[in-house]
Amino acid sequence: MKRLPIYIVVMIAAFIAASFLSAKLNKEQLKFAPEKATLSGSPIAGFHKFASDVQWMRLVNYLGSLQTVDESNVGDVSAKLQELVGLDPNLEKIYKDGAMLISIADPAKTIEFLNAACKNEYLKNNWQIPFYAGYVMMYNVKPANYDEAVRFFEIAMKRSGSDSGATYVVSSFFRAKARGLVQKNIVKDERVALLQVLFEEWDKNQKAGAENGGRDTAYNQNLNDRLIKALKDVKVASDDYTPTAEGKALADKVIARVFDKAHICSNCTAAYAAGEKFCASCGKPVQVWGLCKVASCKAPLKGGSAAFCSTCGAKQN
Repeated sequence: MKRLPIYIVVMIAAFIAASFLSAKLNKEQLKFAPEKATLSGSPIAGFHKFASDVQWMRLVNYLGSLQTVDESNVGDVSAKLQELVGLDPNLEKIYKDGAMLISIADPAKTIEFLNAACKNEYLKNNWQIPFYAGYVMMYNVKPANYDEAVRFFEIAMKRSGSDSGATYVVSSFFRAKARGLVQKNIVKDERVALLQVLFEEWDKNQKAGAENGGRDTAYNQNLNDRLIKALKDVKVASDDYTPTAEGKALADKVIARVFDKAHICSNCTAAYAAGEKFCASCGKPVQVWGLCKVASCKAPLKGGSAAFCSTCGAKQN
């Protein structure tokens, strides 16, 4: 019996291996994209990535022929995105770019895509996808679903870590929580609601710090700075805002609890130096601090806590 050439044997073995890998790959993909089972054919082995790239370029060309994505064509765009998910559910640009293109015309479908991506194990380190989902819940879904926005932003915060984009994610998280309070009529004013949310977060952090070293740092990024800004927004009048009694009461509580040693004006939240009796920003009286302990001197100490008084030389500690 004539033996087959070695290259034919290799080709047959390669085909069998590719078929095996394709079957295994299809099973894995079906976990993330059940709709893949409805496709007319399945790419063999790694060719699904090539096919998805080709399909993406076809989608880009199609989008280029449209003036905008609206109700007349959003169904077609969604179907093409669904095909892409079937080919490669791990392709990030399907969600970060493609799904966001339909977020105005069909926010519900956008959330469907993004929510599935958030559950995709291969994309578990991507913080932008849950952030986009939170953004759509907050600004595109009508009426806004702030509870779901908070949930997605929280996922994004846990994934973002020290990434430079994390600061904006945290801001969105707090803003969504504040708007949720207003939407539920728990707090009437959004500025007051934001201050309350930040204060509650500070309080949680204090309790967690006493128990186990503090909450996740993602929640605490610039928390004091955020509180000071929120205090100013609540206490200081502007052309479009008049401070409320509710806001003033909460602000005074925050100052007493959070900034009891920070020496900020209770009226406008501006910081003031040792020995000053009036706020340089608003002119209101402030609680004097940082004076020499000698009754006959009472001069302001350098930095408010110098070891010796620069006026009389007395030791302070």
